[in-house]
Amino acid sequence: MLSIPAIVRDARQTAKLSEHAMARFLGLSPAELRRIEDGRDELSPALLDRYAQTFGLSLKRFLAGEARHAPMALLLRSIYTPSLDELASAEAHRVLGEFVRTARDIADLRDLLHEPRDSSLLNTLKARPIDASPPPHGAERLAQSLRTHLGLGLDPIPSMMELLERRLGVDILWVSPDELDRDIDGASARGPAPAILVNLVGGAELFWRTRMTLAHELCHLVFDRNVLSAGRPRGFVLFSPRPPAGDEEGTPRRSYRRFHLFDDFESIERRASAFAAYFLAPPEGVRQLVGRMDATSEEAIVAVSHHYGVGRETAINVLNNVYRLPRDARRAMLTRKYVPPTPSPDHPDVHRGATGLRAGALQDLALRALARGHIDSVTARDYLGLGLTDPLPSHPALDEAQRAPLRSAEDKARMRVDRYLQRTPGAEHLHAAAVTRDPDGFRVDVIEVSDQSSLRSAGFVRLTRGFEVSASHIDRAAPSSRRGVRGKRSRASSS
Repeated sequence: MLSIPAIVRDARQTAKLSEHAMARFLGLSPAELRRIEDGRDELSPALLDRYAQTFGLSLKRFLAGEARHAPMALLLRSIYTPSLDELASAEAHRVLGEFVRTARDIADLRDLLHEPRDSSLLNTLKARPIDASPPPHGAERLAQSLRTHLGLGLDPIPSMMELLERRLGVDILWVSPDELDRDIDGASARGPAPAILVNLVGGAELFWRTRMTLAHELCHLVFDRNVLSAGRPRGFVLFSPRPPAGDEEGTPRRSYRRFHLFDDFESIERRASAFAAYFLAPPEGVRQLVGRMDATSEEAIVAVSHHYGVGRETAINVLNNVYRLPRDARRAMLTRKYVPPTPSPDHPDVHRGATGLRAGALQDLALRALARGHIDSVTARDYLGLGLTDPLPSHPALDEAQRAPLRSAEDKARMRVDRYLQRTPGAEHLHAAAVTRDPDGFRVDVIEVSDQSSLRSAGFVRLTRGFEVSASHIDRAAPSSRRGVRGKRSRASSS
């Protein structure tokens, strides 16, 4: 079995990451990274989990050496160095890694509950590499083939969310721009089960934007799943920069320059964007709908937008492509004054749940697995990223006793101060005692136990409400002759 230094070094080298890039991902200096890989410094549990998150793995899978075959490793070794720096600056790699391991957790919980989703339809169409045809590289043909395969005809798709989740077996995860850089529109992953990540830039009520993101990522799941490897990788993950409004064909997009992953990446993204428009608004259906209307008129734009549930710019792009309008016509249509549509809170593609990777589907599955006895409350909290002092979220399957914290906040404060004392030179012989809450957090008294088991007050430590040390006033006077015995007792009790 490999040692931890060997595991982390192998993970970095498998992803072809430089020491500089890996250090940036972890928030370390290159010198600190080298000491870890050489075995001179130990990794804290938090830092080890950060490693696992970067590769989209649980800590257990990371320590088992699975980073070598992880989808995130495949993605990271395909990205050009400047874009790696951009990912690190935005901490987007952490969100993407958490997306991948959350998707795996969802798949594991579905198997545990005997509720796997059937995604076999996704595998019946072949992946299609970028061909030599002009941009958008046959996107209309791909969109028509998938519509035919799904029996959609020329009708509008009432709900992309329902199509993906119910018919295609794809889990959808939701984040906000507070969590993921707003220049990243979404992401897609396969292995062990397909999933799509949607960044709700502009808010959940902009359903037409959500529909485009979902259709764009669907193109990646179906047709681009082998883009990072000519062989058959165990999994797949790809993210999509956000296309800005008013983009002209042939004009480099700022988000593409910022996140330029690999050769042909911009072509792949442009194809997926065009696929999304054609999949939602099929050209033949647009021709029948517009009929004798002037294709450049506001009447035609509104008709396509409302009938097919797409944004105004997408409607303009489809009209331009269907009717081969000159470029200046598109520019005039985009700049024309108009009354923007009122977002519909009742549209089926408006996300109404909580955002956050471990909210939504994962939360429901974990709490139902707990209620049925498949997992215990500690494991449920681990799935949800909660501590033992946190109550579980409300759920119809759980009563108040099942949701209650496993430890009190006072217990957590006491444990936090004991760890702080053990790491503070000259204070290793002291112990946390009484805990008092105050408006800013906690005051924890510190004591020393003498040889005769008498107690001596040695000051106090203050913690914030987030259990961080904010102030300490402790007496580090030399302990009694039985310090070694007490030290052993302390370590035994802390373990």
